[in-house]
Amino acid sequence: MKKPKFICTIVVFIAISLGVILFFSMASTEGKQDYFEGKVLENSDDYIVIKINSSYEKLISKLGENVKIEKTAVVKECDFSKFISNESVRVLYSGINPKKHELEHIFAIYTLSEIQEIVPSR
Repeated sequence: MKKPKFICTIVVFIAISLGVILFFSMASTEGKQDYFEGKVLENSDDYIVIKINSSYEKLISKLGENVKIEKTAVVKECDFSKFISNESVRVLYSGINPKKHELEHIFAIYTLSEIQEIVPSR
């Protein structure tokens, strides 16, 4: 009689363990923020075109070498006039729409000089 109770306890323990592992694996991917760096090719008041740095091969294979970002698509209010042609920038985003081959959830665009001011090198 003790054997079924022991097996039941083990099954419950395994189920709880798998639930905890699943919970933490889902939580670690939620809200993940990616970024890429590139050079400004063109900008206007409404959009900016960025050539993705060649070191982001995976991203280039999904989106192409150049990305056009509409001002309305950026979450953080951004003055596009500060981006001059050939300036290095970093784009923070989360996700790629595979059907439209475009970025989803663009959080912000920063010049690399802005980032260096925020995080000085040691």
